[in-house]
Amino acid sequence: MRAHYHDGTQLHETELRDGGELEGLLRMLAAASRPPRECYAGVSIESPHGYDLAVGLRGDACVLIHTRLKDGSVIEQATSLGDDSAQGATPFWWGDWTEVENRHLVPLEAGIAAAKEWLAFLRLSPSLRWTTERL
Repeated sequence: MRAHYHDGTQLHETELRDGGELEGLLRMLAAASRPPRECYAGVSIESPHGYDLAVGLRGDACVLIHTRLKDGSVIEQATSLGDDSAQGATPFWWGDWTEVENRHLVPLEAGIAAAKEWLAFLRLSPSLRWTTERL
């Protein structure tokens, strides 16, 4: 699957062949995205079946946003849900600035495992909580 990411200086595109490559990319960007920063790294993964997964990385936490598109329109969206009481928001870069409420952040290890499951099976991991509330 094709992935797009910004490393802080430029936009990159790469082909992900397996979960190991995805994990390596996410760990590299998470290490470079330690707080405090003005904006945090984002990775967009596109499946050939109309599904996308956006992963925002902030040090030891991340957010996952699953989207299903049809004819260019969003028909399904699910976002990871972490600590419901978390305050504030974090800006991520997925081609433009997107602020995501911190209640959507999950631990990095859980997020990487869920992203690898999505890459392998195009499904949401039951190990995370998800909300269909649109961002």
